[in-house]
Amino acid sequence: MHINSKIPEEALEEGKKKVWAKLTKIYFLIYYMLRIKIGKINYVEETSRKASQDTKELVENLPEFHPKNIVELEKHIGEAANEAVKAYYSAVCVTKDYAEQIYKLLETKIDKVDHDFWCALKKKTEEKDNLIKGAERAAALANEKINKLQSILDDPAFGAPDSLKVQAKRNIAKVLRDIERSRRELNAEKERSSVTEQYWQKVEQARRHFQDELEILFPSLKIEEKKFNLKPGELDLFLVHVYHHIVYYQKEISKLETIGELRIKEALQKSGERLNEEALTARVKQEVEKEKRDLFQELQRKILDVKAEQEKTIKVQMKRQLEAAEDYLHDAIEAKEIEMARKSQRMIDEKVEMEKNAYKVKLAEMVGRMQGVEAALSSRLASDKMATQAQVLFSACQSFYRALRVGVPGVHYSKGLRPLDVEIAAIQKAAGKEDTLVGAVINSIPEEARKRGVFPEIAIRERFLKVERTARKLALVPDGGSSLPRYFLSYLQSFLLFRSENPIPSAELDDQPVDISKLDTYDILDRSRYWLDRGDFGMALRYMNLLKGAPRQVACEWINETRIFLETQQAADTLMAYAAATGQQYT
Repeated sequence: MHINSKIPEEALEEGKKKVWAKLTKIYFLIYYMLRIKIGKINYVEETSRKASQDTKELVENLPEFHPKNIVELEKHIGEAANEAVKAYYSAVCVTKDYAEQIYKLLETKIDKVDHDFWCALKKKTEEKDNLIKGAERAAALANEKINKLQSILDDPAFGAPDSLKVQAKRNIAKVLRDIERSRRELNAEKERSSVTEQYWQKVEQARRHFQDELEILFPSLKIEEKKFNLKPGELDLFLVHVYHHIVYYQKEISKLETIGELRIKEALQKSGERLNEEALTARVKQEVEKEKRDLFQELQRKILDVKAEQEKTIKVQMKRQLEAAEDYLHDAIEAKEIEMARKSQRMIDEKVEMEKNAYKVKLAEMVGRMQGVEAALSSRLASDKMATQAQVLFSACQSFYRALRVGVPGVHYSKGLRPLDVEIAAIQKAAGKEDTLVGAVINSIPEEARKRGVFPEIAIRERFLKVERTARKLALVPDGGSSLPRYFLSYLQSFLLFRSENPIPSAELDDQPVDISKLDTYDILDRSRYWLDRGDFGMALRYMNLLKGAPRQVACEWINETRIFLETQQAADTLMAYAAATGQQYT
């Protein structure tokens, strides 16, 4: 039957203490059965006797006559050996005392161990470690002095008698044996003490394991508290858990009873003690059986007491719980009906609102798509219109550019000049009135180019050659004319001078500063011819503007026509670039 009522605190507290006490006794009993073979040896008397005997032998074996340094060294070796043996003896005593403190700790309940005991145990541990380290240092010092004496004795330069050397080596060997014997005794005691520490660790590990199991099974249970509080329904689980532990330890004790007898005999034989094995075995079995019976009876009594106490209260609690359950069920049904009606109405409202929102979303999507299609069509229409306008503008600009450079086909340039109003009007029509750039460029075209026309490139080249020949012949004639001999001299000079293959120095071609006041008519004409041959009419015009006198008057008309041509060509280049960029934008 499941028990879910509250347990009396006094009974639970008492049961907890007794369970812990029984488990601790079982652990100690198992340990004592395994530790029977350990005997106690009086290390204090043995070590003191051996130390005094060895010291006496060292003193008696010393020769009567020897060097002073050997005497002093042997004296120091004896003192160091005595200190090492005494240190090992003190370490053995402290180690035994430390083991007894551990035994005392194991025999005492963990909750009854006070803080002073732990402090004393910690102090004893530190003292043990310090004494062991001191003994090792003393032994190391003695070994160092012994090695020094050994090296002196083995040195061929040492002139002592052989008998003295042999006796000294014997004393050294005896001192080494005494130190090694004391070290072995300390190591043996340390091993026995380590067994005690291991057993203590095992006991503490078992306690922590049992405590962890209780914390896992009962999270609300606080082991460190004195009150044993369990939630309703956890007592049965706690008792079953403790009962399983007791059964397990009973099985372990039975196993030790069956297979541990041989181990006990072997331990007794090795320890050399003469004990009555049968009486010891019977005593151990008797104690084990007694503990088993007491533990089982105590457990059964606690179970019956708790069960009887719980059965008295469970009927009243079940009746109260039944009435409370009926009231709760009635209230829950009414609340559930109200909640279901409210949920149904809310669900219907949510569905209606959801459908309305979905319809609005779809309608908005359709309107948005229609507006997007309309905007896309308008944008495409405008783009196509601008692309067509750009193509027309580019064609008009090409016609204007071709008319500027080629002229009238099949007609000489002197008779083939024609106005450019038609091409300019076509460009204005293609660009529209709102295009300010085209309007500004067209306004910059000279009026003569519009009404009369512009000489093409080939005409300007041919006219330059004529102007150049005439200007060379009149190079020495100033403004306003001159005498006939001066004309003749200028004409003669033009025949005698030849054109240079490199009329322009490399420094001038590299855009370095040039003093134009030093240039004469022939230099100016050579430079103009150089740039004209390379198609740079702008540079040729700049140099021709430097002419003076009669050559200036001869070239005046050519300069004017070239200026009109360059201005018109610049406007044509600008319009072509603008038309190409506009067409590329809408391609």
